[in-house]
Amino acid sequence: MMNKLNIELRNLDMKNNILRDMGTIPGVVYGPEMDTTPIKLTAKELSKALSKPGEIYQIQSKSGSVIVKFDEVQRDPVTRHVKHFSLLISLNHFLFKTDQES
Repeated sequence: MMNKLNIELRNLDMKNNILRDMGTIPGVVYGPEMDTTPIKLTAKELSKALSKPGEIYQIQSKSGSVIVKFDEVQRDPVTRHVKHFSLLISLNHFLFKTDQES
């Protein structure tokens, strides 16, 4: 069973510091067949996901369910709190998608 991340689309009008104060962390998801999309995730869920390095996750996007992995995580150099993260659509997504469609 694959782990799921409950991401939400992020409104670019809201400043990132306000999002962090509300307990959500800004991020992006991108990949070969997808435009870069601004997203957000609760700090609690992000912390839980990052405690398992190397994991792949399933998320819901505009085009359906996709498989992603963490590409980059930016942390504050003093507090070590996560400031931003990037999710990359995994190449395995295309293999998984092909297997499911057959």
